[in-house]
Amino acid sequence: MLPLPATRHDYESSSLVKWLLPIALALTVAGGRAETLAAGLTIAQSPAPEVVTNWHPTWSPDGEWIAYSSNRDGGPDIWKTDGVHVRRIVRGGTEPDWSPDGKRIAFSGLKGGIYLVPAAGGTPRRITAAAGREPSWSPDGRTIAYTDPEGAWGSGISMIRADGKRRRVLLSASTEWEEYFSPAWSPDGAQLATVFSDFGQYDIVFATIRGGATRSSSSSGSRAGRPSWSPDGRFIVYSNDESSSGSYDGGGYGTMFVTDVRSGRTRSLTRVQGNGPAWSPGGKRIAFAGQKREGGSEIYLASPDGSHLVQLTKTPPR
Repeated sequence: MLPLPATRHDYESSSLVKWLLPIALALTVAGGRAETLAAGLTIAQSPAPEVVTNWHPTWSPDGEWIAYSSNRDGGPDIWKTDGVHVRRIVRGGTEPDWSPDGKRIAFSGLKGGIYLVPAAGGTPRRITAAAGREPSWSPDGRTIAYTDPEGAWGSGISMIRADGKRRRVLLSASTEWEEYFSPAWSPDGAQLATVFSDFGQYDIVFATIRGGATRSSSSSGSRAGRPSWSPDGRFIVYSNDESSSGSYDGGGYGTMFVTDVRSGRTRSLTRVQGNGPAWSPGGKRIAFAGQKREGGSEIYLASPDGSHLVQLTKTPPR
């Protein structure tokens, strides 16, 4: 069980004291279970790294599990944890997103392309003919939005049905300096929040699903990354890369912010440098990859007001 649950989705206030208790994770993976190489992505498994990075968390719809990317066993692979058990779902994949019905996980293949795999593990199935990354399920589970690098200029946002049919472009770059990435569906399915880059400025914008019309968030950071909506659609949380690297793909660490979608009012989430935040289905927790001083990152949980910070994963030392 994830550290919290008196209710189906989240802890009530009477259970918040449990957030402060030490979390002991059982880090032994059941022998051979749910370890599948992503179809078409034949790779040699890398040796376990000295610095382990866990990133890009995604919640199961019942709030019981978190899937995430990790190089803990060489990888990167996709793992899941309930706060006690840690299981590998698939070898050779990254950027998972859990389906609304809880049965499947969409993910990015290491050589490009969007795949689906049973949440319990199994044989992945590719649904995009061309490259793609950062899949995001629609609330009704019928469509997947994703970052599409196949545009004439920079990357854009495309959509495809979960059966791999009817791909269409929603947003495309109009100059060589522009790109869109990291789409996130609103809870009502009417729009996407996504990162828009124009000549080195990275902002959160909102695009309608029907027409693709966009409007800007007035509170984006200079290097904004991966947004996630609150379940009631009132807020988004996102990271702001504050690393010194000259390149940028939304994966750097920095201050995370919570923004009121209507008013644009913004506040910081925690003092921990993080990225890839993901709001829980019940709205009372935010998971994110938190940077460690010695390098690498672990998955953390926090309340939306930044309190009750808990380290969820704890990778064994080498």
